[in-house]
Amino acid sequence: MVKLIFVLSVCFFSNIAYSQTFIERIYLKDSSFYEGFIIEQVPTQHLKIDRVVQKDTITVPFSQIWKITKTYNLKKDSVFKKPEVAPKNKYIKMAYLELFGNAGIYSFNFDMRTQKGRRDGWGLRVGLEYLKVDLADTLTGDELKASLLAIPFGINYVFGKKKGALEVGAGATYIFLNYNGQYNWSEGGGDAVRFYKDVFGDKINTIIGTFNIGYRHTPYKKGFAYRFMFSPLVVTGVVVPIVGFSFGYKF
Repeated sequence: MVKLIFVLSVCFFSNIAYSQTFIERIYLKDSSFYEGFIIEQVPTQHLKIDRVVQKDTITVPFSQIWKITKTYNLKKDSVFKKPEVAPKNKYIKMAYLELFGNAGIYSFNFDMRTQKGRRDGWGLRVGLEYLKVDLADTLTGDELKASLLAIPFGINYVFGKKKGALEVGAGATYIFLNYNGQYNWSEGGGDAVRFYKDVFGDKINTIIGTFNIGYRHTPYKKGFAYRFMFSPLVVTGVVVPIVGFSFGYKF
């Protein structure tokens, strides 16, 4: 009877201890993390952790560690789910449609981080816009065919490893504007093309400066992504304020 009471008491207090046990989560500088129990620490060198999901023990150098937390209850937290981290051997890429922004009206873009497995840090971006406008002057009969090719490109830096992060960037947009025919600019009907004529004059080829600062949201794995950016353009020394909205797919 005494032995039975002793065994039941051990089980009872073990359950209490288990319900109040918190595991450690080690965040690495490459945005991944390990969960388990730290069983050994050698200051300034490394630590060892028993991982609860993989059921193994690994050694982690302190030079790779960003921070360590101890806030996850084994019973209440879903620590047995597979961590959502970027593959370490792949570049994070995103394709998106930008409305307004660096190309002025719209552009299709491709964005890629420059370091494998990193959601943050430096990245490259290139896009493409094409517009075609056909106008006719109802008073004189003059016609104008105008086509615009814009190629925005640049670099950016993402601050933060979470889904939502701050993005800052700079670059330029190459503009190729082609006019065919004549048009009476003093009459109505030419607002769209007149805008480009007023800004660029008679130039066929030109480059304008661009800047970006705003919010970037990308999933940990593949999926829908979007951006809100303040994207001023620098045209012939004049800063033109413009806001851009982007949505696309991160892969």
